[in-house]
Amino acid sequence: RTITGQLVTVDGDRIGTQFPLAPARSWPRLAMSRSTLLLLYSESPIRGGLWAATLSSAGAVLARKPLLPEDAPGPDIRGFEVASNGAGFAVVVSRTDGDQLLMLDGNGDLRTLHALTSSQGNSQIASDGRGYLVATAVNDRTVVRSVDANGNAGAPVTLSEPGVPTSVVWNGS
Repeated sequence: RTITGQLVTVDGDRIGTQFPLAPARSWPRLAMSRSTLLLLYSESPIRGGLWAATLSSAGAVLARKPLLPEDAPGPDIRGFEVASNGAGFAVVVSRTDGDQLLMLDGNGDLRTLHALTSSQGNSQIASDGRGYLVATAVNDRTVVRSVDANGNAGAPVTLSEPGVPTSVVWNGS
């Protein structure tokens, strides 16, 4: 299997045919900064590592690089999500021993890696155009924390209702 792309007009009409983007097999995720379209993917589920590909507006792959190589030591990956604040990207990686926050610059290059609280599922991330909000399921509760553009996490806040976050949107408030 291969991840493919398709260009479309603003009205949703197809332009040309589908084209290959990456030799990935799992979990493709897209985000766009002011100037870069970033595709994250895994070569194979669980131990496949985490790869980033930067794409042109025409869908051409400009660069591919491993963020978490397949042979890197560490626990299995359960999932990952990406968001952009316009200037860079933040990726939350859910692993069997806890979550990691990868901060990438506007070109998709890894700047910093931070440990987050352990979760019971896949964490979600959103941006308000400045910082980020990470939502994680912990002990049957949803825990959220803000993260600034440099990857500094605020104090976790436990929401009163049990549940697992399926998506998160944040306006900065």
